[in-house]
Amino acid sequence: MQKWLRITGVTTLSVGLMLGCSNHDRSDNEDEEITQGGAEQDRDSETETTSEGLPEKEDFSGDASSTSDDDTLEDGLDLGIGESAVIETTIGTAEVTLTGVTIQDTFEDESPELDLFVLANVTVTNLSEHSQPVNDIVNAFEVTPDLEGSGYSEISTHYEVIDTWEGELEPNETAEGQLLYQSVESPQQIIRVNPGLVSAEAVKQDVRWIFTEDDSE
Repeated sequence: MQKWLRITGVTTLSVGLMLGCSNHDRSDNEDEEITQGGAEQDRDSETETTSEGLPEKEDFSGDASSTSDDDTLEDGLDLGIGESAVIETTIGTAEVTLTGVTIQDTFEDESPELDLFVLANVTVTNLSEHSQPVNDIVNAFEVTPDLEGSGYSEISTHYEVIDTWEGELEPNETAEGQLLYQSVESPQQIIRVNPGLVSAEAVKQDVRWIFTEDDSE
């Protein structure tokens, strides 16, 4: 009888231990699930808070540049007699107007070394806030019969009848004078900014006045 009771007691104890372990495992699993669920919920909450706390991204694609090229002076590639161009040099900015031209075979009873003389009447206005040498402005120009060919520099200093461009031009001051060139025979003549100065960015604009003998005064 005692042996049976002992066996029964051992069996009961084993069942109790098994149930206890089962309950303990289930409790640990539930605690782990609760812990994991709480952590995930905390992460979700933290993500939402962080997202809500950040400012929205601004789209700058529409304002790529508030400083557009509005202030950049344009080239004047097909100007005629009476038209003006504004050029910007390393010294300053000026407006130049070709008011008239004379194409002639001689000048002061002298024959040209080339085919003809081109006498240009020009006005120059200083648009800078400081004075600048007027001679530096007019010396930027040359004459050519062909855009693809070389040009010829101004030669008025060789003739006393033409007043030389000397002195400083004050802000907003305008000077009038003449420029004398020699050129070769061609259906058209072109007074332009020396291309070498444009390439070197000593003058920022490419400017050309195109005219024919019919435009000659």
